[in-house]
Amino acid sequence: MGSKKHRDESRRNGSRSIRVGLAIGLCALAMVCVGPDRLVGRDNTAAEKPPAGQAQLQAVGLATHNNAANNDGLLPLAVSSTPDGNPLHSWRTAVLPWMDRAALHAAIDFSESWDSETNAFLRVDCPDEFQVPGSPESRTSFASFFAITGPDTPFPVNRRVSFDQLGSGDGASSTLMFVEAAGMEVEWAEPRDIPFAALSASPEALRGKGPSSHRPNGDVLVLFCDGRSGLLSGKTDPAVLRAIATWNGEEPISLDDF
Repeated sequence: MGSKKHRDESRRNGSRSIRVGLAIGLCALAMVCVGPDRLVGRDNTAAEKPPAGQAQLQAVGLATHNNAANNDGLLPLAVSSTPDGNPLHSWRTAVLPWMDRAALHAAIDFSESWDSETNAFLRVDCPDEFQVPGSPESRTSFASFFAITGPDTPFPVNRRVSFDQLGSGDGASSTLMFVEAAGMEVEWAEPRDIPFAALSASPEALRGKGPSSHRPNGDVLVLFCDGRSGLLSGKTDPAVLRAIATWNGEEPISLDDF
């Protein structure tokens, strides 16, 4: 990377400072949010070769920003449900029109669950954008990228969070939107992500449970709500994971190399 950038965010309960080191050059994705038929983004990728999956994760982030721009600035629901509360579909199906996959979106019967007979085609292949190329999940129906769900995250259950709320809290630049997770065996349209309670260990110990990867060093791809992405160390303290997973925890965070 180039010169080191340092950002200090003070919070009202500023008794603790958390330092987060991102392993390789983070990308700033300057986004212009428009309709689903046109997506505009500028990729300021560093000179280093990006890790496998980073382009796909950024595409998902851009689609989510564009989805929000067409829905009063609201992030999609983590899970769409019936009036009785039965889960139907993942947030991934909601962002399809902003990923040049409008035809796939139109083919889904959203009145039925993701695994109904009518929607059986969703279980054949996962769209490439939701997978890390070359990973065991690649070319299967399993997803590589997940939201972290919980009351104080950008994806609470049965409620939508706006980008205005993120800005009034800890800030989009220090709040996770999506993370890579290995061995989850969650199909891409399945309404299941990573619960906040799973962030009980470092990523290197969370395979199949939370943020994790198949990389030898355990580093994990992450995307923040402002569109920046990169690798988070596999040894990241779980306290850091919990801090950056929430948007209104008021933890003071110092992000180095960000």
